[in-house]
Amino acid sequence: MVLFHLPLPWSREGYAGVDVFFALSGFLITSLLLRERSVSASIDLRAFYARRALRLVPALVVLVAGVVGIALVSGHLASVLPGAIATLLYLSNWWNFSSGHDMPLLEHTWTLSIEEHFYLVWPIILIGLASARRWARWLALTGILVICAVMVTEWPESWDGVRQSYLRSVPIVFGCAVAVLARQPAVAHRLRTAASLLALPVLGILVALLLTSSVPEGLPMSGPASVPGLLTALLVLLLVSAPSTPASRLLSLAALTWAGRRAYGIYLFHFPMISLAMHQVDFGLPVLTRTVIGAIVGVGIAALSYRWIEMPFLRLKKRWVRVPAITSPDRVP
Repeated sequence: MVLFHLPLPWSREGYAGVDVFFALSGFLITSLLLRERSVSASIDLRAFYARRALRLVPALVVLVAGVVGIALVSGHLASVLPGAIATLLYLSNWWNFSSGHDMPLLEHTWTLSIEEHFYLVWPIILIGLASARRWARWLALTGILVICAVMVTEWPESWDGVRQSYLRSVPIVFGCAVAVLARQPAVAHRLRTAASLLALPVLGILVALLLTSSVPEGLPMSGPASVPGLLTALLVLLLVSAPSTPASRLLSLAALTWAGRRAYGIYLFHFPMISLAMHQVDFGLPVLTRTVIGAIVGVGIAALSYRWIEMPFLRLKKRWVRVPAITSPDRVP
């Protein structure tokens, strides 16, 4: 996503990085929920939502406060404030795609909104699907069918952009499905040999698709049939089935691990810094140079956010974890 926001001719398909992000998120969150249920025989919804709030809200509040502060100083508060409020309420996709208004420095938060809408519903459906009561399973399945029907039905024209934003979140489901499959010992056993051979090529194809300036005509790069989303889900399944592979060792490099732990902050802060560098700050430098500097500053702010804002609240999450084994660094939101 960082590369996509830079003016680089070879990163135009970086927009598909959103699908990678979604698939990873679906896998991680569902894995935690399933592990909690396997250990304690239930899922504590109140604790889940509390952990999500502690993970996401503090840094988001800092981001919005910073954007509002910049708007106040520059005299653009009236045009920025509605979008800032929508961001804090996790309604960015509705404000951005249905109102026709801009969201200066906060346009990227639409992905966070649709992700949180998904996680408001998914744990409840998961509890129903895993229930021993037949009526609960049928109710959960009915809920899934209703959601699918709403998504494929035409919405009012002014809301169609919102519907399209929800369709972009389908790769989250790919990740959720992999989390379920990964808990089946037979699946991992059957894939172990293939995984050691296929994981690195799949990773290579995925990276190539994200960085290429052109893709084969008709190849879906986002949405319900997203190839990057499907490849990410497949890669995760292969890595889980055979943890010790060249691909897993490559992804475990210190730099990637460092970035993974700070991925949420990088997601939040890189775009406004790049946008400011591209449109508001000049210094006589070429636009590419300015935006690269903006990206570096954004990553630096993310590192400070992780150390001084996110980590103190992450430590509070322990109060909402019933089973110590389900704690996680939450690399993606």
